Amino acid sequence: MVTFTQALLIIVITILSFIITAVGIQLFLLIKDLRTTISRTNSILDQTETLINKLSHPAASMNNLLTGLKEGVTVIETIAAFFTKRKQQSPSPHTYDEL
Repeated sequence: MVTFTQALLIIVITILSFIITAVGIQLFLLIKDLRTTISRTNSILDQTETLINKLSHPAASMNNLLTGLKEGVTVIETIAAFFTKRKQQSPSPHTYDEL
């Protein structure tokens, strides 16, 4: 015969088995949802990277253009300063020592 303790033990083991099975199924579903969420997040990050690259290339080109213009202005200023200095150093055709 089955004693009260054995029957209680069988009932408790059966209930715990159902609870552990339910928790395992919920854990499996949670991991599946987490995998889907991570996949979507990865897709969003890839799209963001593509967008940032598309925006950064024109900005880099604009920076290069401005740097080139700055260098061009510096060259023009250097040439203008050279000719201005040369013009100031040239002797005057009218000298006052002839008096």
